[in-house]
Amino acid sequence: MIKTSIPQISSLSPAEKLALIGELWDDVASHADEIPVHDWQKAELDRRLKDYKQNPTDGQPWAVVKEKIRRSL
Repeated sequence: MIKTSIPQISSLSPAEKLALIGELWDDVASHADEIPVHDWQKAELDRRLKDYKQNPTDGQPWAVVKEKIRRSL
Protein backbone atom coordinates (compact mmCIF):
# COMPACT_ATOMS: atom_id res chain seq x y z
CA MET A 1 0.00 0.00 0.00
CA ILE A 2 2.61 2.55 1.02
CA LYS A 3 4.96 1.58 -1.81
CA THR A 4 2.24 2.31 -4.34
CA SER A 5 1.17 5.61 -2.77
CA ILE A 6 4.76 6.75 -2.08
CA PRO A 7 6.91 4.95 -4.67
CA GLN A 8 10.04 6.93 -3.70
CA ILE A 9 10.34 4.77 -0.59
CA SER A 10 11.59 1.88 -2.73
CA SER A 11 14.55 3.94 -3.86
CA LEU A 12 15.72 4.78 -0.33
CA SER A 13 18.75 3.05 1.11
CA PRO A 14 18.26 0.86 4.21
CA ALA A 15 19.80 3.62 6.35
CA GLU A 16 17.40 6.19 4.90
CA LYS A 17 14.46 3.86 5.49
CA LEU A 18 15.49 3.45 9.13
CA ALA A 19 15.77 7.22 9.49
CA LEU A 20 12.30 7.58 7.98
CA ILE A 21 10.92 5.00 10.40
CA GLY A 22 12.39 7.01 13.28
CA GLU A 23 10.86 10.23 12.04
CA LEU A 24 7.48 8.57 11.51
CA TRP A 25 7.60 7.03 14.98
CA ASP A 26 8.44 10.38 16.57
CA ASP A 27 5.55 12.01 14.73
CA VAL A 28 3.11 9.30 15.77
CA ALA A 29 4.34 9.50 19.37
CA SER A 30 3.70 13.24 19.43
CA HIS A 31 0.01 12.46 18.83
CA ALA A 32 -0.26 9.52 21.25
CA ASP A 33 -3.56 10.78 22.63
CA GLU A 34 -5.09 10.25 19.18
CA ILE A 35 -4.14 6.56 19.00
CA PRO A 36 -7.03 4.33 19.99
CA VAL A 37 -6.45 1.70 22.64
CA HIS A 38 -8.76 -1.26 22.19
CA ASP A 39 -10.59 -2.93 25.06
CA TRP A 40 -8.58 -6.14 24.62
CA GLN A 41 -5.36 -4.12 24.91
CA LYS A 42 -6.57 -2.45 28.10
CA ALA A 43 -7.57 -5.85 29.49
CA GLU A 44 -4.11 -7.26 28.70
CA LEU A 45 -2.40 -4.30 30.39
CA ASP A 46 -4.64 -4.76 33.44
CA ARG A 47 -3.80 -8.49 33.51
CA ARG A 48 -0.07 -7.79 33.32
CA LEU A 49 -0.22 -5.11 36.02
CA LYS A 50 -2.16 -7.45 38.31
CA ASP A 51 0.38 -10.22 37.67
CA TYR A 52 3.25 -7.84 38.42
CA LYS A 53 1.66 -6.68 41.66
CA GLN A 54 1.13 -10.30 42.75
CA ASN A 55 4.64 -11.39 41.69
CA PRO A 56 6.91 -8.30 41.63
CA THR A 57 10.13 -10.33 41.76
CA ASP A 58 9.30 -12.67 38.87
CA GLY A 59 10.52 -10.34 36.14
CA GLN A 60 14.01 -9.25 35.16
CA PRO A 61 15.38 -5.75 34.64
CA TRP A 62 15.53 -4.56 31.03
CA ALA A 63 19.34 -4.38 31.19
CA VAL A 64 19.52 -8.10 32.01
CA VAL A 65 17.07 -9.06 29.28
CA LYS A 66 18.87 -6.88 26.73
CA GLU A 67 22.21 -8.43 27.59
CA LYS A 68 20.80 -11.95 27.18
CA ILE A 69 19.46 -11.00 23.76
CA ARG A 70 22.77 -9.50 22.70
CA ARG A 71 24.68 -12.60 23.79
CA SER A 72 22.31 -14.84 21.84
CA LEU A 73 22.93 -13.01 18.55
